[in-house]
Amino acid sequence: MELLKVNVPSNFDCALFGDNHKGSKLEYTKALDNCLDWVISEPNRFYFHMGDCMEAITVDDKRYQMETQTDPIPLMQARSVVWQFAYTQERCLGWLMGNHELKLWRFGNITRDIICKELAINYCGYSCAVTFNDNYGKMFKWHLRHGIGSNLVSNAKDEEQRIANMKATLKMRLKRKAGDCILMASGCTHKLLVVPPVKTLYLTDDGESLHQHYLKPEPTAEFIHPDMRWYINTGTFRKSLGIGFTDYAELKGYDPLVIGHAIVEVRDRKIVNVREVEFE
Repeated sequence: MELLKVNVPSNFDCALFGDNHKGSKLEYTKALDNCLDWVISEPNRFYFHMGDCMEAITVDDKRYQMETQTDPIPLMQARSVVWQFAYTQERCLGWLMGNHELKLWRFGNITRDIICKELAINYCGYSCAVTFNDNYGKMFKWHLRHGIGSNLVSNAKDEEQRIANMKATLKMRLKRKAGDCILMASGCTHKLLVVPPVKTLYLTDDGESLHQHYLKPEPTAEFIHPDMRWYINTGTFRKSLGIGFTDYAELKGYDPLVIGHAIVEVRDRKIVNVREVEFE
């Protein structure tokens, strides 16, 4: 785990994305480029990369298939990542290591020693706690990690219930990882899910009439109730299927997934919204 401090404006937007798997034919490069162009098109826009920036599957891996690769050499995949992201490096707040890069540990830490070093950006490890500061001091903290142990699945027959079950699992797996973070996010599963804080109503009276209120978290508190936090699964830029070849995702029978990412909107030092961005 890494501890990170970043300085940002009191109003900013931050894209959370990853799992683009550079080197795979299924990387949706156009969508990723659109995301990066969005980041640099206006001031006060930033991003975190949530890991699995490269396919990182070597020829001795059971998942390796030559026809699914645009570049089968992991080192060259890392160089391609550096080249693609170089024009956005000043907007990158941090970069996480994914399980695909981690599997190449015997060759060294590719995320830290190649990608982050050459781009001169913050290395976030597999998980990190990020403290955000502006000109007025501490704003809040986020907990970011690549994976949450296993995939998010639900066998519910109703579609709304299926999605609700996956969101509940996401929240359950993240909420105990930190007690003082207003936002908790993970990548890895390739699902795009946003769980906002629960709107909890309570009543008070002034001796003459009743008044309604909603619970609000204190963003800098030592403990923030799990129901008062944001939870995000940050999507993917890797397609599920390709034409003319068979990928390991198809062999495992994975369902098609949304191509997209999340954007956190901060206004007046508070998170006011997290929106999902989808690409066709």
